[in-house]
Amino acid sequence: MKFSCSIEDINLVIEVNKIKFSSTNQHYLLTKKDQNEMNNGEICFYEIIITSEVDGEKMTHYSPGHALTAHEEDLMEEVEHVLDDSGLLDKVVDHWNLNEEEGPRWKIKT
Repeated sequence: MKFSCSIEDINLVIEVNKIKFSSTNQHYLLTKKDQNEMNNGEICFYEIIITSEVDGEKMTHYSPGHALTAHEEDLMEEVEHVLDDSGLLDKVVDHWNLNEEEGPRWKIKT
C-alpha cells in the first residue's frame, strides 16, 4: 500500500509493505491472541517507510515490525492508528525541525 499526504508543509509518501519478520523475542512482542491470529494468517508484520520532502530535499524514515491485519480492506484503518499512536509523523516533523537548526542539539537553547 502506498499513499501521499502532507503535514506542516512537509510532503509525505507512505509505503506499507508486508515483511517476513522474525525475532527471538517475537513471543514477547505479541499477545497470545495476536500469536494465534498470526498462526491463522489473520495478522502479519509490516514495515512502514515514510519518504518526506521539503523544498526538493528528501529524508527516508523506516519503521519495521508492525503487526497488522492481513486483510487489505482493513489495513488503512490500522495504519492510521499506528501512525497516530506511535508518533511516527511527529518524529518526521521533529527530524525536519532538527535539520533546520544551527549547530549540535546540545548547544542550542530551547
